[in-house]
Formats: sequence, structure tokens, C-alpha cells
Amino acid sequence: MKLLAVIASVITISSFSSVYAEPIILEQVSTSGILIKLEWPEVYPDEIYKFKVSFHDPITDELIHTNTRFDYTVLVKQNDYIIEEYYDKTIKGEGEYEVLFPENSQGPAEVTLILHFIRTDDEVLQLDEEITFPVNVVPEFGVIAAVILAASLVPILLLSKSKLSKIQ
Repeated sequence: MKLLAVIASVITISSFSSVYAEPIILEQVSTSGILIKLEWPEVYPDEIYKFKVSFHDPITDELIHTNTRFDYTVLVKQNDYIIEEYYDKTIKGEGEYEVLFPENSQGPAEVTLILHFIRTDDEVLQLDEEITFPVNVVPEFGVIAAVILAASLVPILLLSKSKLSKIQ
């Protein structure tokens, strides 16, 4: 009975760790002087995830959203293959998007942001500037790892129990 409780808790902990993992925040300052942040979750293949792109003042770190419109494209690529592509115009200073990597994909990928225009009340800047963030697709092994861990704990528990009984 105790063994089943140990196995169940190991599986539960491993599944919670991927669900409640904190997103990774990557930052780069563009050549036009804008701090761009990518909020990227821990991504596994064959599941839909949301990620965020936001535009900030590089000195104050405040979100740029007053009287400024960003026209940009977001490309999520792996092995030079486009997984997702979004074109957006935002005055909120941020955008949220979804990504679904194919079932067998894992390893390095990238999110490329192409800034086309920045428009304010006074001017329009045409940029066509690319900013690339390296990201990673984690292979799906949470449950498999939990089963292997549980299977490796069984002999340890049995050996320790038999040694304790010999001591007494």
C-alpha cells in the first residue's frame, strides 16, 4: 500500500512540475532602442501553449503603450521550418500567441520577431528589423521518467526493509 502511495506521489509531482513551471522571460534590446521581452513557457511537443511578446522602455522597463503602435510579425521556427506565424498590430504594447510543436519535435527552436513599423502621433519609423530568441522544446518524458523512478525505488525500499528487519 505504501509503495502505491509513493508511486502515485512521484507521478503527481512530475506532472505538476510541468504544469506549474514558471515561464522563461527572454529580453533583447533592438537596434531601434526598444526592449523586447519574450515570455516563453516550458514547451512539450503536441500540446498548445501560449507565449507573450511585449515592448518596453529600455531604461524604465515600463510597457510602451501610449500613442505607439507596433506592426510586427512573429515567427516560431524549428530546423528552418515555420511552426507558427503571426502578423500583428498592437497599441497595447504586447501580444499573446499560441504555439503547437509537432509530435516528434524536440530540442532547439527560435522565435523571430520582425518589427515592420513603429507609429506614433508624430512619426512613422519603417524598421524591418529582426530580433531572434533561442528557445527549447522539451521532450515529453515526465510520466515515463516517473515510472522509471518509481521502478528504481521499489528495489531500494525492499532492500532497506529487509535490512531493517534483520537488524531487529
